Amino acid sequence: MRKVLIIVAAAMLLAAGCSGAGTPDSQLDVRTTAGSVKGTENGAVRLFQGLPYAQPPVGALRWASPRPPQPWQGTRAADKPGNRCPQAADSPGGKPSLDEDCLYLNVTTPARPGSTRPVMVWLHGGDGTGAGADYDTARLADQGDAVVVTVNYRIGALGNFALPQLGDNASFGTQDQLQALRWVKENAAAFGGDPGNVTVFGESSGAFATCALISSPQAKGLVERAIMESSSCSAYFAKNALAPGLGRHTLFTPLADAQAAGSAAAAKFGCDQDPDVLACLRRVPVRQWLDGGYTEVFTATPWGTSVLPGSPETAMRERRTLPIPVLFGSNQDELRLYVAAATAGGLKFDQPTYAGLLADTYGAASAAKITAAYPAQGPFAAALSWAAATTDDGWGCPTATDAQALASAGRPVYTYYFADRDAPPIPGYAVPPGFPLGAAHGLEMGYLFWDPKGTAPQQTLSRTMIGYWTNFARTGDPNGAGLPPWPNFSAGARVQRLTPDQVGPIDPQVQSKCSLWRQVGV
Repeated sequence: MRKVLIIVAAAMLLAAGCSGAGTPDSQLDVRTTAGSVKGTENGAVRLFQGLPYAQPPVGALRWASPRPPQPWQGTRAADKPGNRCPQAADSPGGKPSLDEDCLYLNVTTPARPGSTRPVMVWLHGGDGTGAGADYDTARLADQGDAVVVTVNYRIGALGNFALPQLGDNASFGTQDQLQALRWVKENAAAFGGDPGNVTVFGESSGAFATCALISSPQAKGLVERAIMESSSCSAYFAKNALAPGLGRHTLFTPLADAQAAGSAAAAKFGCDQDPDVLACLRRVPVRQWLDGGYTEVFTATPWGTSVLPGSPETAMRERRTLPIPVLFGSNQDELRLYVAAATAGGLKFDQPTYAGLLADTYGAASAAKITAAYPAQGPFAAALSWAAATTDDGWGCPTATDAQALASAGRPVYTYYFADRDAPPIPGYAVPPGFPLGAAHGLEMGYLFWDPKGTAPQQTLSRTMIGYWTNFARTGDPNGAGLPPWPNFSAGARVQRLTPDQVGPIDPQVQSKCSLWRQVGV
């Protein structure tokens, strides 16, 4: 079922339009701290792709902290993305890779002259797949007058591996992201960006990665703002929500648990008795790590390390994240994506299934209350009710709780609720015929990264969202000329509803039935 979890980012292969013929222009020649690069021009933007921000994490550097890139002589062509980090092609549109030499980033800038633009650093989702070049950042850069950076970072067993022999050196994906942010601070000005105004943002596992960064003491001075799309730090999949039969799932784990998984992998590969366990494991080919299912085992970022001293969820609740402005939110129908995939995979999602899942997940007494609040009516009734309940429980209400924690600490915080139930689907979704995806997990990304082919109101919503996101990156406040007012969450605990026919504040507690979920308390 990991295929379900990663389907969104792996299906969003939007790099078409991210390459083009070079145009002779001095602004395409940029000097970075490691050497000169030459980008390309594509319409209204300039593209600099495949820029190394760290040395290849190969050989003895597998499961080692990233090191700055080696300098080069001459001018490096920056006309195509770097290698994807190792991953399997086990989702629609997925692209396999066995290349550990993968720590590259891409920079998109407006073609028109400018300087001190806000810098937005995008962390892709996928929880085991994906790459920065899967996202077309041209509209964000052009309309928002921003420098947009997309990053490859170690994922799965190479990014989240831990072992007692490594001590507290873990969270390698997070370390890669920190190294990318250091590169941005050193090089942003060369691309017309403001190194003192960096926003990190991501979706799904990229949002959890963003949460980890703002919870890390090592990110101090590297990030001025943060945006998290589906989800906040406290979001989770309830038992059975990711797929029937699976337990409660989050993307953070204690270091001891990750080390135990690493020791189990060492035993499986026959390295546990080797005098140098790490050297033995580093000799295991990448393909065996992928074929052995270790991407599924190492999905969660370890905490209890120098990079992440504590749980990011706890850091958020206890107001110990970086004291910076934060914008985050969730989609109305997040978990319809996962229910649709389970149904398409053969699960008979009828009324008895719904009742059984509620009782198994929440207990019989709470199940009755939840059934009353989420009655199963109409086509796909049981599936849609289960998706609605688990969305509110694990996503909508934790978003509100985290917003309240930040607001109580006096932080600027803006929350949204994406609710376009006619949002254009992303190709590759596993959806049974007639199943209404609604505003499912990942669909808001189309409004930021696609050139929308939807209705005129949907195109207007896309422009509005790009305006909000880039205004926030520029000033820490999404409001701007010509945009519907978006109140700070601190001003009455209001969340901005985003639909083509209505953009404006609502009460998140009512929308997500959070009083019920506080009573359930699971």
